[in-house]
Amino acid sequence: MSPCPLCPQLLVLAAALGEQQRLWGSPSLPLVLVVAAQGVPVLRRLRELNQNSAPGPGGFLAIFGALAWGPFGGPLPALLLLRRPQQGLGGAGGAACGGLYALGLWIFHGATTQRSLFSRDPRDPRVAGLPTVPTATGQVLLAGGWWGLVRRPDDLGELLMALGWTLPCGLSPALLLLLAGAVLRELRAVVGERRQRRRFGGAWGGLCQRVPHRLLPLVY
Repeated sequence: MSPCPLCPQLLVLAAALGEQQRLWGSPSLPLVLVVAAQGVPVLRRLRELNQNSAPGPGGFLAIFGALAWGPFGGPLPALLLLRRPQQGLGGAGGAACGGLYALGLWIFHGATTQRSLFSRDPRDPRVAGLPTVPTATGQVLLAGGWWGLVRRPDDLGELLMALGWTLPCGLSPALLLLLAGAVLRELRAVVGERRQRRRFGGAWGGLCQRVPHRLLPLVY
């Protein structure tokens, strides 16, 4: 995937800050939080693409995310805040939203790092001591660390990050974006787990017994 589809999203976010500066004299706290929260993963993804030129996964969702959701759907909360500054958020509310986003980023980064290390070399010292579930094919399934908390810790992190940049928008269509994203992630998780069950059979059932919750610890 080329970095080019990610650049329009950064341009839209920067333009939103500049426009609110022009309209109100300074950007509002909610807009700053939304721009920061959405800009961080884009910059992180650009850095990954610059370090690794290997193509990422394709398919409809990948193309839709790169060409439609990224430059248009993603910055929508920032555009909604242009003329609705939501000045009543306050420092405490801003800190809570920022903390929620930081928690999600920590979980997402930790989970994806563990998965990447384990897929490259299960004997890597950083993941070698984590619990695993053996399969009939000789592969092992990671069942420890973040992946022992829930079966989709990466989705949990993304959901918390999305909450962090959605709540500053108040009651707005941004909440519908959050709901739509949650539904799409759940559908993707269901399809992915069906594929894993067909591939690994009883080993996947053993993993589900060991890690019974898919997304929310002790809840779901």
